[in-house]
Amino acid sequence: MIRTKMVKSDKSHGPSMWLCTECDYASKNNSNVYEHIEARHVGSTGYYCQFCDKTCPTRNAFRIHNVRHHSNKE
Repeated sequence: MIRTKMVKSDKSHGPSMWLCTECDYASKNNSNVYEHIEARHVGSTGYYCQFCDKTCPTRNAFRIHNVRHHSNKE
């Protein structure tokens, strides 16, 4: 579970921006901030691919890797 938080900004950062509480990263999309926090601020070893020995920094990057490289496309 990610302990670093994201917050919705006030009007000074623009309308409906999400902010990382650890740095000045901001995005309109909260999932972008969540992935940023997971990749940059969480001391994780990442997600290991058992098929090709690649390690992805985030769960979403791992999911995309598997779809692109290891799905059965017929």
